[in-house]
Amino acid sequence: MRRCGRTDQPMCGECTDCFLSYDDIDALKNDLLRIRSQFGGVDSGNYVRFEQAWDTPRAASANLHEPLRRIGEAVEKIFSSDPRAEALMVRKTGKQGHARYGILADKSQIRIERE
Repeated sequence: MRRCGRTDQPMCGECTDCFLSYDDIDALKNDLLRIRSQFGGVDSGNYVRFEQAWDTPRAASANLHEPLRRIGEAVEKIFSSDPRAEALMVRKTGKQGHARYGILADKSQIRIERE
């Protein structure tokens, strides 16, 4: 949502301007670590593994496939047949090597919460 260049638009529609490339995601490492720390704390094994995974160049390209798959499975499980679930699925635009990722959802309805 912070990358949205169309703040006058409440819904994304087919706009993908805010989608992130692997390089964009790599540059957001500290933000991702801050978000990850909210789920179990910085001393959890999951956080440590997540942090260590980002120690290599172009870490996003090597480390995002599994979380993207898990997000898709969680959305399908939680929302099952609700047609609105499609807007929550991570989408890919562009060709391999230049792909960008994001979701097409109502921006006012997006928030990250801890259980």
